[in-house]
Amino acid sequence: MSDRHEQQRAKDYLELEGLRGFLVLAVAVEHSYFTLKYAGNQSIWRLEPFQRLHSVDEYIVRTILMFAEGIGAVLVFFAVSGFVLAHALTKRSDALFPAGPGTSGRLKDQYYYLGLQRFFRIFPLHWAVLFLIAAVFPFIEPAAAAYASEFYTNYQTRVPAREELLGLVFFSNISNPPTWSLLHETWALLAFPLFLTLLDRWRDTSLQILLLVILFIVGAATQLWLDVAWVRNPFLFLSLFVGGAAVYKHQEALRQIKMGPPLVYWLALSSVRLISGGFQNAYIWFWMSAFALLLLCSVIAAGHSLSGRVLRSRVMVWLGTRSYGIYILHFPVNYLIATGVLQHAPESLLQLHAVATGTFIAAASILTTVAICAFAAYPFESYWQRLRQKITSPPEKVLPP
Repeated sequence: MSDRHEQQRAKDYLELEGLRGFLVLAVAVEHSYFTLKYAGNQSIWRLEPFQRLHSVDEYIVRTILMFAEGIGAVLVFFAVSGFVLAHALTKRSDALFPAGPGTSGRLKDQYYYLGLQRFFRIFPLHWAVLFLIAAVFPFIEPAAAAYASEFYTNYQTRVPAREELLGLVFFSNISNPPTWSLLHETWALLAFPLFLTLLDRWRDTSLQILLLVILFIVGAATQLWLDVAWVRNPFLFLSLFVGGAAVYKHQEALRQIKMGPPLVYWLALSSVRLISGGFQNAYIWFWMSAFALLLLCSVIAAGHSLSGRVLRSRVMVWLGTRSYGIYILHFPVNYLIATGVLQHAPESLLQLHAVATGTFIAAASILTTVAICAFAAYPFESYWQRLRQKITSPPEKVLPP
């Protein structure tokens, strides 16, 4: 590979990292308005113009609020993150199959250690923040106990026992922030890179199409059987990644990949929702999906319209490399700030400046979270990287072929 091609690839990779930084800021901004709905005793959702929104059909409200509450931005963030990680793994064989005295040529050993590394990269930090929320939130506001305990929330929402037994890795409870996204983190940052490396070994395009069709059928069948929301179904999440992988395999320029996965993402979700949702809400879902797709493309286009120099800047790349920590920490920080603002601000001020209040909370949350990541990320990551390498590194002896 020529040095020029290697430099261009590194430049494109930095742009994708900068795009991740842009997307995690979009998540934080949207979540700031979402927390206004729950935080504090003076819920801003009792004020105009939010009261009129609740008079609309409940189904339409839920679909639109998917983006007003930050869910759409979260899914886009993890979709792009999955492609960034998959790009780093598939383009560098030494990153996917590390060379060393403890590695072998056996495929199962290589995937075993890589999967173990990704597992320890995702779960401990996520659960540490969750336990912190469980310990702190109930002392701030009694209603926050619903956020602190997944079992309490599941009891309140009467989640079926079969979903409870399968756990968060397979089904996500959308009414239980912040654990609902753990399913998507697992599939985007763990399963998808491993799956894409296996898909690269398949040279026959017909096999990829066949796998996509099978996953669509399985996804629709499981959704009908379990009667759960589409956002909780891992088969649907995997099927859209199969479609995105086809885009990934047949496009050389990473600039085109920026738009490819989100488009395939929402087209896949719309198709499966039409299949499994019956005829009652199919017409509404079609138009809501078109509206959702338009918003999603707008977010991606906004990041794509930024010049390459901006995306490759030190600030944006730093935000991209720290985007997962910002994502994990921003929600509890956001909730604490929103609670303080709404409990002390007069209702007349909120009535007149609801949008300004949300913007202030977003700015304060982003700055606080970024500051925490800036001062705490390096010592924490250095210690955790050494611990993770010690746990997940292959044994010293050379494995037999």
